[in-house]
Amino acid sequence: HRRRAAAVAACGGLIGACALLNRAVEASSEAGLIFLDRASLRWAMGDREGCTQDLKAALAVLPDGSAYWQSAMRLLNVVEGSAP
Repeated sequence: HRRRAAAVAACGGLIGACALLNRAVEASSEAGLIFLDRASLRWAMGDREGCTQDLKAALAVLPDGSAYWQSAMRLLNVVEGSAP
């Protein structure tokens, strides 16, 4: 998305470039939600390691401090606190 947006912007299409970057941001946030959902399922199935990996991936792409970021951090604290 970034390269395409840069090419569009270079041709004077600033609005189109912004739209492309907006879609990239939305996709990134949606990926974070998918990681968070899968982490919850993995935790429910007893897959502590997979849950931890997904939570860290979610935290990397979710907006810092957002409600979903805070949910991921809370669950990560629970998971890490349950270490054998």
